[in-house]
Amino acid sequence: MDLSCSAVSALDEPLAGTAGSGRRWLCLEHPGPWGRDILEAEVFGALTDAVAQWAERADARLLCVRRRRARRLAKPGQRAVLATTELDPGSSQARELEFADLRALIELDPEPLFAWDEAAWERLPGWRQARPVLVCAHGRRDQCCAVRGRPVAEALAEAGHDVWECSHTGGHRFAPSVIFLPDGSVYGRLSPEAAVATARASGEGRIELEGLRGRTCLTAREQVAEIAVLGAAAGQGGRNARVLRAKEREDGDVEIVLQTMPGAQQRFLVSIASETLPPRPASCGAEPKSVLVLRSAGIRLCEEDVL
Repeated sequence: MDLSCSAVSALDEPLAGTAGSGRRWLCLEHPGPWGRDILEAEVFGALTDAVAQWAERADARLLCVRRRRARRLAKPGQRAVLATTELDPGSSQARELEFADLRALIELDPEPLFAWDEAAWERLPGWRQARPVLVCAHGRRDQCCAVRGRPVAEALAEAGHDVWECSHTGGHRFAPSVIFLPDGSVYGRLSPEAAVATARASGEGRIELEGLRGRTCLTAREQVAEIAVLGAAAGQGGRNARVLRAKEREDGDVEIVLQTMPGAQQRFLVSIASETLPPRPASCGAEPKSVLVLRSAGIRLCEEDVL
């Protein structure tokens, strides 16, 4: 019997609401090895502290990334991906840039870059718009990420997608963990075939619900609510529905404004229930701990006008 953390989690643990939260991403190319913790392992050598401080100033999630061999670029230099994730896909951005020395990046003020100030970006030659797919393959952190993540990354690379292996993203037990930037959709437990189909949908501006853990621009409760409402809409034929607003209220309910078609909107209130599941390891080899999960407990259509 497979007793890995991801196999145990898949028995009863829902994915919705597990994506973590964050709107900015700083992904720095480093072929590896990464060590268990990219900062404690001083992956960036003498610049490790400066890189960590730069990411903190930017309020950005720091990841190490590396190309799959099939797509690895032969030219010298180091690459980075900067991204911001917003609820409105049109406001989300990701750009890939390259530089000869990491110092050239971290000596800059991060705020104009993440605010997409064109004057600041004009001083950075060689950047391009990007839609990267990040697949956690951080085997030093958890074996499930390497064993389950690398076949997914390989399939995505062979299908021609802009895929990077990345360091720990959170949630080993949901491996393989896949992040689509710039929209910030996080997926778990995807087969290689499902990952390729999901990447195709993402490129077309659609959100696949199978394996969706949530979007990182939302809180955990908002992620659960969005997935529940989109699932209900899909069940009624509204596969192109899009959430325009998600807001967690003081009473714990989540307000969702859904666009069902251009010019047509509906407002819903989603009740969220919490449940404690029996202990299980958060990662392979860890001591089992109880897990608090969130589920949709009901969706109510609000008849009053959408504000």
